[in-house]
Amino acid sequence: MGQLWLELESAREPGTVFVYLVHVEPEWRRRGLGREAMALAEGEARRRGCREMRLHVFGFNEAALRLYREIGYEFVDMLMRKPL
Repeated sequence: MGQLWLELESAREPGTVFVYLVHVEPEWRRRGLGREAMALAEGEARRRGCREMRLHVFGFNEAALRLYREIGYEFVDMLMRKPL
């Protein structure tokens, strides 16, 4: 159905979880599975005493951006480019 890849308790930033991948197979999308996976990850992070979760999302990934905004994530950085 999908994958969730996390780095719990980052050695670089203690108390921080980094989400490397949230993937739901196309035929399983739009059923709340990504939201549920993130909620489970947040619960486990809290249980371990972590204070923050971070992730990277590509600007063109509108579905992911929408999900992350809806569950409380906010922008902390923005990378822009211009092809020449």
